[in-house]
Amino acid sequence: MRFPIRRNSTAIHRLTVNPITGTARVQFTSSRKTYRFTDVSRRAILAAAWHSPASLGQWVTAVPSWQQRGTPPPAWDSG
Repeated sequence: MRFPIRRNSTAIHRLTVNPITGTARVQFTSSRKTYRFTDVSRRAILAAAWHSPASLGQWVTAVPSWQQRGTPPPAWDSG
């Protein structure tokens, strides 16, 4: 059950989250590459879905499990 988070953002083209599995897919505007993140805080996912974050770029960089990895995983192919 994926939910798109629709907000205007200069850094993030598309953000899709799944609060059940704790995953998020982020497509960046500059590269159009899609990254799949796991172990995302379900609380953070629900907060982004129901409350408007200041910016999607700030939300993406604020999620603690992503910061612990240091670098994003290889691009995830949606096809």
